[in-house]
Amino acid sequence: MISGTEVPELYRLCAESGGVFVNPALVEPFGLTLIEASACGVPIVATDDGGPREIVSHCENGILVDVTNHESVAAAISRFSLMMNCGDAFPITASTAPVHGTHGRLLVNRISIA
Repeated sequence: MISGTEVPELYRLCAESGGVFVNPALVEPFGLTLIEASACGVPIVATDDGGPREIVSHCENGILVDVTNHESVAAAISRFSLMMNCGDAFPITASTAPVHGTHGRLLVNRISIA
C-alpha cells in the first residue's frame, strides 16, 4: 500500500525518468490523479470522457484517447516517448485517433504484462 506522503515522490520519479501517466478509466468524472501528475510535470494519457477533457485542455500536457482501443492508448504513449527522446518540449494537447502499428501494440503488451 502506498501512503499519501509517497505519492508526490512517485510522480517526481515518473517525471525524472521520462514516464507517462496513463489513466485508463472508462468513465472519469473528475480526474484528481491527472491534475497531480500534471502539476509534477508528468505528461498524461487519459480517457476522452468527463473531467479529463477539461484538465487536458487547461494543463496542456496530455492526450485524450478511446481507452477501449489499446492501439490508441499505445500510440499516445509512443507519441510522448518519441517527443521526449527527440527533446521536443511540452505543452501538447491533442485528442488522438487510433494509430496502428507494431511498436504501439508491443508497448501495450509490455505494460499489461508488467
